[in-house]
Amino acid sequence: MTSFRDIPIEDVNYLLENYHQDVRGNKYLTAWNLLLQNSNILVPKSIADWINNYNNLQMIDHFNNLPEELIAKLLRELDIDSLTYFCSSNIKNRTLCDKYVKDMMLEKLSLITKLDLTNYSFIDLLRIYKSGLLEDNKVILFEDKSYMIVNNNLKVYSNVKENLPKILKNGKICSKIVHRAGKSIYILDIYGNVSFLTKIGDTYHLSNIETKYKFKDICHEEDHMLALDYDGYVYGKGINASSQLGYPQIDVYFEDFVEIPDLENIIQISCGRLHSLALDKNGNVFSFGKGTRGELGYRSQYQEPPKQIPNLNDIIKVSAGYMHSLYLDKFGNVYGSGDNEHRQVGVPGNYGIIFEPTLIKDINNVVDIYAAKYGSYFLTKEGIVYTCGYLLSTMVDSNKRKYNYYDKPTKILNSENTIKMIFKEQELALIKNDVNIYLYVKSQTYQRFIIEL
Repeated sequence: MTSFRDIPIEDVNYLLENYHQDVRGNKYLTAWNLLLQNSNILVPKSIADWINNYNNLQMIDHFNNLPEELIAKLLRELDIDSLTYFCSSNIKNRTLCDKYVKDMMLEKLSLITKLDLTNYSFIDLLRIYKSGLLEDNKVILFEDKSYMIVNNNLKVYSNVKENLPKILKNGKICSKIVHRAGKSIYILDIYGNVSFLTKIGDTYHLSNIETKYKFKDICHEEDHMLALDYDGYVYGKGINASSQLGYPQIDVYFEDFVEIPDLENIIQISCGRLHSLALDKNGNVFSFGKGTRGELGYRSQYQEPPKQIPNLNDIIKVSAGYMHSLYLDKFGNVYGSGDNEHRQVGVPGNYGIIFEPTLIKDINNVVDIYAAKYGSYFLTKEGIVYTCGYLLSTMVDSNKRKYNYYDKPTKILNSENTIKMIFKEQELALIKNDVNIYLYVKSQTYQRFIIEL
């Protein structure tokens, strides 16, 4: 553990000289006492800055001697690591944190999620915030039973006993990892650059995608990729045979990123198998590509350039599946369009093509959506996950083993207290409030994967 003497002496001298402090005995303790007692100094910010900047956890042990009102102010200034240390030190501290830290963390988390977290303990809230897993897609599943996590501390966890974690640690600081189909894993770093991992034999190789653009988001499907820049423009690369890049059908491969026409002020993108979705800042959705199964949200065989989906307003998230699409509005309602043969759109009674976005009536208070190949998944404000479509019955009923059709959203077993859903094709991982991974491998087995923060 660090001590008072780990604080640079020049900082201590400056503080004492600036306030004409007569030093008798330990200079460091004199400076500490001055911070506590002198209301003209930035208390509690000065004390918190010392703790946060110099990792001086020993100072936190002195909090118990302070008035509770001052402790409450100090706690608002501490960083997440110092807060975690304080709140786990003793019973008295845990009581104070339950009184002051819980509301503070609920306020911080409300800025990044619409989940109702009020029933979680302050320890759970600290873990969730510290992990950063609510903010970015930092978990991927690939090649059957392999999975990987990159959290806010840039730690890489993987059950792959190869050089993949080493490549990521030494290569890119990830802000997003994308893996939907094929054998390539695409990585977007915090500087807006895109790289991809490919497996050659038993070894993973990291390569950069050369482009003049900087991106804030990416999505990828079998044959095409979209990228969103910081100004709200969308770019694409790959195959455009079904106009999934927004251009007239042409069976060529775009090696470099090209700007998608007629799109601006875009805040989210999603890639389907042969179609694409883009959401703008006003809650409008644009679709392009193949639409023979209703996945575009209107009647069109092949659409280029991108066209706005009519009668669809206040949308905050979109998800493009294999041949269907989901749209989440700001009120927690979900609409679906596309192929409902496998009940994946979630509209009972119509098991053909649904061309127009239709309200999924059997679920509400939704905060996240995902359109898979033959199914859909919904995370509610209460932290419960529901699914519909063609899926293995063990996900919703432990007594059944066969695949069945579920034509309306049905609760997934053991999905309570979920804060985030992660997918790769038919594989599902749920991040719970303890920020550990609960993994359905091939939707059949239920495993726990512990993340150490």
